[in-house]
Amino acid sequence: MRKRGVLGIDIGTSGCKATVFDFAGHELGVGYVGYEPERPGPDRVEMDPTRWWAAARRAVAEAVASAGGGDVVEAIGISSANATVLVDEDERPVVPAIMQLDRRAAVESAALARAPCADDGCVVNAPAAGISWAANLAWLARHEAAALARARSILFPGGYVALRLTGVAAVDVSRACTTGLCDVRAGTWCDELTALVGLHPRQLPALTSSDAVIGHVRRGVAGELGLRPGTPVVAGTMDSVAAAMAADATSAGDTLMVLGTMARIVAICDEVPTRPGVLSVRHAVPGAWIDMAVLWGAGLSIARAASLWSGTADYARMQAEVARVAPGADGLSYRPPTDGTALAHDSMLTDGRSDRDPASVARAVIEGVLATLVELAPARRGRLILTGGPARTATVPQMLADLVGSDVEVPSVAASEPLGAAMCAAAAVGAADDLLTTVARMTRPPHRFAADAGAHAAYGRLAASGWRA
Repeated sequence: MRKRGVLGIDIGTSGCKATVFDFAGHELGVGYVGYEPERPGPDRVEMDPTRWWAAARRAVAEAVASAGGGDVVEAIGISSANATVLVDEDERPVVPAIMQLDRRAAVESAALARAPCADDGCVVNAPAAGISWAANLAWLARHEAAALARARSILFPGGYVALRLTGVAAVDVSRACTTGLCDVRAGTWCDELTALVGLHPRQLPALTSSDAVIGHVRRGVAGELGLRPGTPVVAGTMDSVAAAMAADATSAGDTLMVLGTMARIVAICDEVPTRPGVLSVRHAVPGAWIDMAVLWGAGLSIARAASLWSGTADYARMQAEVARVAPGADGLSYRPPTDGTALAHDSMLTDGRSDRDPASVARAVIEGVLATLVELAPARRGRLILTGGPARTATVPQMLADLVGSDVEVPSVAASEPLGAAMCAAAAVGAADDLLTTVARMTRPPHRFAADAGAHAAYGRLAASGWRA
């Protein structure tokens, strides 16, 4: 019997992951290609979108070949990090993509925040520089109006790859919630805000559900990737939502913490979130919502801590060293950077003081990141899940369990975002009755970390004495 599966592609901040899964969530083939964003000047973080496509082509070809060939792949789903991508009529990038760490649109962001949608019933996320299309497009309207006028469509990185695969420009409603141009409650573009940033409605991609087929792989690219021409491609979703699905975080009260370059707290709820300072996002699973907070550079801080011994991120060494340090890190404390501009000025990790034990510094960094994430999260009444590179060690999830005094789950599949994207694809080709059932069927049992009573009590004593104050 031939193998049957779906392909999940994740266009991340620092690399493209492609993984073929069977319909029970087991990996059949994997590919990965790394890259780094460009920093052409102060407050600017950019990427040439053609580099995403080049990376996706290589990663997909590798994953498909290792899975046994394109006949295995019955559908494709794509997830991605945040960016603002402009393409012209020939699918060519108009300008470099503006990445989520970019800060050039700070002035425009502040101006848009003072001009909310006139419709009182419209729920629109704040137009944050770098993260939201609204602020970035307003900056382009002021400084590169001709380029904005030439754009046929505005896309996310995953949407750009989908466009190159199918020729169709689309975005799922969940991902669109972060643009500052989408009415989150209604799931539609807001024409008033679109006009405010200098955009014509026809330049916005079609809105669809995460598991809707938007097009099929074109014959010209199928051969390059080892895929069958006509393979269905679904809209997919944002990386955080894909990671939540991979962990089966679909019930109100579940909380997922993602330790990426930017850490995210993804709290599942059953109504539109209204907490100040968070992103209100529709879950890909119908009827669920996400309260999402962001902590800039948290995963990067832990990676730097893991580099204290050899100059490269050595999580195995970090795990062994940190395990010998007691809670409280010998009196050191750490607050992670609160925005992208602070990432280069992380003094505890860059001052090079020889009197500081690297293991204590590393523990302080991990404790500081985890404690800040706990502070940012809403009140929790369900499962607590941790994912991302640092979560693949035993040390980091155990420290989180000890800190909060309850169990912490870590997904057994490392490729969380590709798995979530693949779930969207599997639902589209009838792997189950709906996306929620597909998620349940493809989720693998997680690893569980139980709190150590002594360590939890030690954190309680530290907090009582003013730790983290």
